[in-house]
Amino acid sequence: MDRPIISEYKSLAFYVRDMIAFRKKSFSTEKFSVAKSCKQLRRVSPALVTLIVSGERKLTLDRCDEFAKLLDLTHQERQFLKDWVSRHEAIGLSDSDHDNEAKEASKVQSLRRNVSSKSLLEDWLNVYVKDAFQIRSIRDNPKLIYSYLGLIASQKRIDASIAFLLRHGFLRRTLEGQLIEETPLHSVDEKMPSQKVKQFHKATLKIAASAIDQFPTTKRYANALIVPLTPKRYRELQEKIERFAEDLQVFAENSNEGEALYQFILHLSPTGGVYGDK
Repeated sequence: MDRPIISEYKSLAFYVRDMIAFRKKSFSTEKFSVAKSCKQLRRVSPALVTLIVSGERKLTLDRCDEFAKLLDLTHQERQFLKDWVSRHEAIGLSDSDHDNEAKEASKVQSLRRNVSSKSLLEDWLNVYVKDAFQIRSIRDNPKLIYSYLGLIASQKRIDASIAFLLRHGFLRRTLEGQLIEETPLHSVDEKMPSQKVKQFHKATLKIAASAIDQFPTTKRYANALIVPLTPKRYRELQEKIERFAEDLQVFAENSNEGEALYQFILHLSPTGGVYGDK
């Protein structure tokens, strides 16, 4: 199989697909795997690669360098890729025939996702307070936030969180006095080693456990699956979850208005005991 020539492609999705196939065919020392390679990359997951290859997502400029590493591009190929993506971002066009161009153009400016910095997670409550201001009633009457979040934090902690978010630019006050989000959707980077991230995840699980007693099943949803896995099957399940997580991010990016604040948790963990060879 000859190496795909990037300049001969009209579709980025097709180029990525063919380059992955080329790498799998030509990898001499060890079999190439998208899943394995993505573990060494910060902002590229197997699920994202699948979505881009299928034309369901667009490659953005901030991920070009990571994709270049995944595809093992030369310096010239990397620069061509960045120029290609930059042009399409500038005019708001999809690079392939998979999607309606007008729909993609309207989404290009709105679908901006930032990975949370450690500063936002100085207190796990900051995430809840920031996102609460997506609710119109809270923006119109900020005092309502104490009712919405009163089950998970005290008024004093909520006030401290609001002050922090204003100070660091996550919230801003409009001329009319409304508090609104200044930044787009933030997601916690799973690869970021931090005690703060652990604390955030523990808090979400604690809130979920409390909700089982606090709310009827008409207002919450809980489902648990217990399954024995081999290392290979674990990786397969992880890839399915990552793809679903990408779909959820897209859903969240289009859900910046609401009447109540919900949390959704994807949590895969061992149940205890001995794992692997002794």
